Order: sequence, then structure tokens, then C-alpha cells
Amino acid sequence: MRAIDVFKDVSADAVKLERLGGLTNRNFRVDSPLGRHVLRIPGAGTSEYINRHNEAHAAKSAAKAGVNAEVVHFDEATGVMLCRYIDGGVTMNADRFKDLGSVRRSAVALKRVHEGAAPFLNRFELFQMIDEYLDILAKKNAPLPDGYHDVKREAEAVRAALDTDAQRACPWAGCPMIRALGCASKPV
Repeated sequence: MRAIDVFKDVSADAVKLERLGGLTNRNFRVDSPLGRHVLRIPGAGTSEYINRHNEAHAAKSAAKAGVNAEVVHFDEATGVMLCRYIDGGVTMNADRFKDLGSVRRSAVALKRVHEGAAPFLNRFELFQMIDEYLDILAKKNAPLPDGYHDVKREAEAVRAALDTDAQRACPWAGCPMIRALGCASKPV
């Protein structure tokens, strides 16, 4: 924690860490005299497919639009990020997507990002990203789930439709399963 400037003078005894969920990263709630924060330590190998400079810009832009927690620290070399903790925030998951109120709040948050955030530095190209991920997995000889290629073939119609329609470029923070969708820093 002392490697993060805001914590350099905070005693380790004054800091309480609680492990939070996460599929790829290690996330911790940090309670200290400075308040509540979330520390994100990126998972091994994630820098192979995530541009940390673009990610930092997107996280800060989404925070300014009111749909992401304030980013207190972002180390582009390591991907370590510290942001304010959102009390009562929840991560969207399959069950929460069954709740229409959660879905509505998610849609409002995404709309706010699309309409109010500063332009991001890159475009989110889903199918290009899928191709890049498949290349990474192939290089690692990683197995794919049964039926994956069948689903990918079926999705080609969606790819073709999107490729023929000039889409307006708009900000996108990445995965819609982020905590910000369940409970933004301000009610949405």
C-alpha cells in the first residue's frame, strides 16, 4: 500500500483489507483513515490484452460522467488501481439481470457514459477483441469450451450486420458487469 502515494504516510496498523470478488483480478476493500477504497491488483497475464493507458483514461472519464467511482491512483505500468469504494454498490450478475430495476439502472448508467463521458482513446470492437483473445488462447494451447465454435459461427450474422452499419463511436468502459452499473457514485 505504501507504493501508492496517498498511503505513504498511513500506518499499516491503520489499514484493514477485505478480499472482494473478481474473476480475473484480485480486489480488496481498503478501510483506512483516508476512507474506504477498492484496490485492484490485475490478474496474471491481463496486460497481454488490456491497454492500461486506455483503461486509465476510460475509468477516469466514466468517473467524471458519474458512473464509476473516483480513480485515486492508477499505475499504467502495473495496472494497479485504487478507487473510492461505493457504499451499497453491487456487482451485476445473472440474478441481478433478472431484476428489471437493476437492468434499468444499468441502461441509464451506460447511456450516461455514452452521452456524457469524454471520448475514450480506443474503440471497443467486440468481434476484433474475440479474435485477439482466440489468438492469445491458441498461442497458449488453451482448450475452448465445448460448442464454442458453433456459437461463434452463429454470431457471425451479428458481426456482419454490425460491419454494414456505421456505428457512432461512443465511450464504453468495457464489461457491463462492473460495480458501477449496480450502484453508480450518484443515484442513476
